[in-house]
Amino acid sequence: MPKYCPKCRSTKTRAQFVKNAGMPDGLGPYCKRCHRGYVADWRHRHPEVIAEMNKRNKARRKYQYRTRYGITAQDYDAMSAAQDGKCAICAKQYPNGMRLDVDHCHTTGEVRGLLCRGCNTAIGKLKDSTALLTRAINYLEGKL
Repeated sequence: MPKYCPKCRSTKTRAQFVKNAGMPDGLGPYCKRCHRGYVADWRHRHPEVIAEMNKRNKARRKYQYRTRYGITAQDYDAMSAAQDGKCAICAKQYPNGMRLDVDHCHTTGEVRGLLCRGCNTAIGKLKDSTALLTRAINYLEGKL
């Protein structure tokens, strides 16, 4: 069933609207394109709010590094520099501002390095198991 966007005054498919669980139909009032424009405009008009959010995010990251992984922000920065800001597995370079995930052993808690979200999730889905990773490699190579 189509939905009307009052911002651009056009009717679009439901897939073209942002999700919003608080709305009766589960969709926001504006289409994705208009919503992106609204958010960009809002961010431009409220730099002080964005600066405060960034400050809070930085403080939260420092707290999480210390409490979850036992490292400091300086330790993270040193690991990132040692890896040239790239994921330790896929070696993809991430733009400034994008943070790599801290990868750690769930058994010992030891930090292993920094990974992109995709690689970190893949290792987690395979339960940090070298046996499962080997089976996955064999599967991809057609050896199973």
